[in-house]
Amino acid sequence: MADREVADALARSFLADLPAELVGRLRAEGERADYPAGTTVYRAGSSPRAALVVGARLLKTRAPPP
Repeated sequence: MADREVADALARSFLADLPAELVGRLRAEGERADYPAGTTVYRAGSSPRAALVVGARLLKTRAPPP
């Protein structure tokens, strides 16, 4: 089921326009993470990380005050 969900999300995203070889590498080398609603996935001051959301019902981001 998870593989099908990932494939469907990728097909509906801008990633569908990338070469199949590159998308294959992203799928092979990336890792899937599912977070429940309200989860904080990054805190200011934490080590930088790259993240790409390919499937979400609603994604809300907030920046801390300066």
